[in-house]
Amino acid sequence: MINALPVQSAPLIDVSLLQDCVSEMKNNKSPGSDGICYEHIKYGGVQLLVHLCLLFNSMIVHSFVPADFCFGMIVPLLKDKHGDASRLDMYWGITLSSTVSKLFESVLVAIFANSLQSSELQFGFKRNSSCCHALFTFNEQLSIS
Repeated sequence: MINALPVQSAPLIDVSLLQDCVSEMKNNKSPGSDGICYEHIKYGGVQLLVHLCLLFNSMIVHSFVPADFCFGMIVPLLKDKHGDASRLDMYWGITLSSTVSKLFESVLVAIFANSLQSSELQFGFKRNSSCCHALFTFNEQLSIS
């Protein structure tokens, strides 16, 4: 007889969790290639949130992410409007992702935040961490050397 490990059920997303994540979304952000803005979701009503819960729960249960969630559109932004716009080094790119995929990511972070870990030396894209923290650590390392 083979002893199998117990299968843990995936956590289910409810409307209140989704509403919390939606309320943290910022207005006036550029939409992704699908043209859906944050405001569409914020003011879409409870029925939209129920359908998004059904979608996100089925994605988790079936371990499936739509290909559109992996698509991003890179848009060049001019660094200095008073600079030479004909030079390539005067631009930096941002990636516009689907708003629904960003919402799904924020839901996953809300569910699994306690399980996610990173190095204490990583400063980018972390809550309560900024460039000032990275510069302080850098300066401290220089003064020790």
